[in-house]
Amino acid sequence: MIFTTTIPGPPVPKGRPRVVRNRKTGKMHGVTPPRTRRYESSAALIIRAAASVQRWKCTSEPVELEVRVYRHQLRGDLDNFVKAVEDSANGILWDDDSQVVKIDAAMFLDRKRPRTEVTVRLAAGGEV
Repeated sequence: MIFTTTIPGPPVPKGRPRVVRNRKTGKMHGVTPPRTRRYESSAALIIRAAASVQRWKCTSEPVELEVRVYRHQLRGDLDNFVKAVEDSANGILWDDDSQVVKIDAAMFLDRKRPRTEVTVRLAAGGEV
Protein backbone atom coordinates (compact mmCIF):
# COMPACT_ATOMS: atom_id res chain seq x y z
CA MET A 1 0.00 0.00 0.00
CA ILE A 2 1.18 3.53 -0.79
CA PHE A 3 0.25 6.80 0.92
CA THR A 4 0.71 10.17 -0.82
CA THR A 5 -0.17 13.73 0.07
CA THR A 6 0.93 17.30 -0.53
CA ILE A 7 1.40 19.77 2.30
CA PRO A 8 0.75 23.17 0.69
CA GLY A 9 2.62 26.32 1.60
CA PRO A 10 6.24 27.07 2.39
CA PRO A 11 8.00 24.07 3.96
CA VAL A 12 9.40 24.66 7.45
CA PRO A 13 12.49 22.87 8.72
CA LYS A 14 12.50 21.27 12.16
CA GLY A 15 13.84 23.95 14.50
CA ARG A 16 16.28 23.18 17.26
CA PRO A 17 14.64 23.01 20.67
CA ARG A 18 15.57 25.79 23.05
CA VAL A 19 16.52 24.77 26.55
CA VAL A 20 14.24 26.37 29.11
CA ARG A 21 14.35 26.24 32.91
CA ASN A 22 11.11 25.67 34.80
CA ARG A 23 10.98 28.47 37.38
CA LYS A 24 9.13 26.36 39.95
CA THR A 25 11.13 23.14 39.73
CA GLY A 26 14.40 24.40 38.30
CA LYS A 27 14.41 21.52 35.79
CA MET A 28 15.68 22.07 32.27
CA HIS A 29 13.78 20.84 29.21
CA GLY A 30 13.73 21.43 25.44
CA VAL A 31 10.99 23.52 23.85
CA THR A 32 10.31 23.22 20.11
CA PRO A 33 10.18 26.67 18.45
CA PRO A 34 6.62 28.00 17.84
CA ARG A 35 7.10 28.17 14.05
CA THR A 36 7.99 24.48 13.95
CA ARG A 37 5.08 23.55 16.25
CA ARG A 38 2.60 25.44 14.03
CA TYR A 39 3.92 23.78 10.86
CA GLU A 40 3.92 20.29 12.38
CA SER A 41 0.40 20.79 13.70
CA SER A 42 -1.01 21.92 10.33
CA ALA A 43 0.95 19.23 8.47
CA ALA A 44 -0.46 16.60 10.86
CA LEU A 45 -4.02 17.76 10.08
CA ILE A 46 -3.37 17.44 6.33
CA ILE A 47 -1.70 14.04 6.75
CA ARG A 48 -4.55 12.78 8.98
CA ALA A 49 -7.20 13.88 6.45
CA ALA A 50 -5.34 12.29 3.54
CA ALA A 51 -4.79 9.07 5.52
CA SER A 52 -8.52 8.91 6.22
CA VAL A 53 -9.44 9.37 2.55
CA GLN A 54 -6.83 6.82 1.46
CA ARG A 55 -7.81 4.42 4.27
CA TRP A 56 -4.25 4.27 5.52
CA LYS A 57 -4.05 2.87 9.03
CA CYS A 58 -1.26 3.75 11.45
CA THR A 59 1.28 0.96 11.10
CA SER A 60 3.89 -0.58 13.35
CA GLU A 61 5.70 -2.04 10.32
CA PRO A 62 8.90 -0.57 8.79
CA VAL A 63 8.21 2.09 6.16
CA GLU A 64 10.02 3.90 3.35
CA LEU A 65 9.60 7.68 3.16
CA GLU A 66 9.91 9.91 0.11
CA VAL A 67 9.88 13.69 0.62
CA ARG A 68 10.02 16.34 -2.11
CA VAL A 69 10.48 19.88 -0.80
CA TYR A 70 9.59 22.76 -3.13
CA ARG A 71 10.76 26.16 -1.86
CA HIS A 72 11.16 29.79 -2.90
CA GLN A 73 14.91 29.36 -2.50
CA LEU A 74 17.28 26.42 -2.26
CA ARG A 75 18.39 27.03 1.32
CA GLY A 76 18.14 25.04 4.50
CA ASP A 77 19.18 21.58 5.59
CA LEU A 78 17.12 19.00 3.74
CA ASP A 79 17.25 16.61 6.69
CA ASN A 80 15.53 19.20 8.91
CA PHE A 81 12.61 19.45 6.45
CA VAL A 82 12.35 15.64 6.46
CA LYS A 83 12.42 15.56 10.27
CA ALA A 84 9.49 18.00 10.44
CA VAL A 85 7.48 15.69 8.15
CA GLU A 86 8.47 12.61 10.17
CA ASP A 87 7.38 14.20 13.45
CA SER A 88 4.12 15.42 11.89
CA ALA A 89 3.25 11.87 10.80
CA ASN A 90 3.98 10.20 14.16
CA GLY A 91 0.87 8.42 15.43
CA ILE A 92 -0.89 8.91 12.07
CA LEU A 93 1.08 7.05 9.39
CA TRP A 94 3.31 5.09 11.77
CA ASP A 95 3.65 4.62 15.52
CA ASP A 96 7.06 6.32 15.67
CA ASP A 97 9.45 7.73 13.08
CA SER A 98 12.06 5.18 14.17
CA GLN A 99 10.13 2.83 11.83
CA VAL A 100 11.39 4.76 8.79
CA VAL A 101 14.04 2.45 7.34
CA LYS A 102 14.63 4.26 4.04
CA ILE A 103 14.46 7.93 3.08
CA ASP A 104 14.52 9.41 -0.41
CA ALA A 105 14.51 13.20 -0.21
CA ALA A 106 15.18 16.11 -2.55
CA MET A 107 14.74 19.90 -2.60
CA PHE A 108 13.57 21.87 -5.64
CA LEU A 109 13.06 25.52 -6.52
CA ASP A 110 9.42 26.54 -7.09
CA ARG A 111 8.68 30.19 -6.38
CA LYS A 112 5.05 29.95 -7.50
CA ARG A 113 3.86 26.95 -5.48
CA PRO A 114 5.95 26.06 -2.42
CA ARG A 115 4.92 22.72 -0.91
CA THR A 116 6.06 19.40 0.48
CA GLU A 117 5.11 16.18 -1.28
CA VAL A 118 5.11 13.06 0.89
CA THR A 119 4.98 9.40 -0.15
CA VAL A 120 5.10 6.46 2.26
CA ARG A 121 5.39 2.79 1.37
CA LEU A 122 5.49 -0.25 3.58
CA ALA A 123 8.98 -1.76 3.54
CA ALA A 124 9.61 -5.45 2.92
CA GLY A 125 6.09 -6.29 1.78
CA GLY A 126 4.26 -5.46 5.03
CA GLU A 127 0.53 -4.72 5.09
CA VAL A 128 -1.43 -1.87 6.62
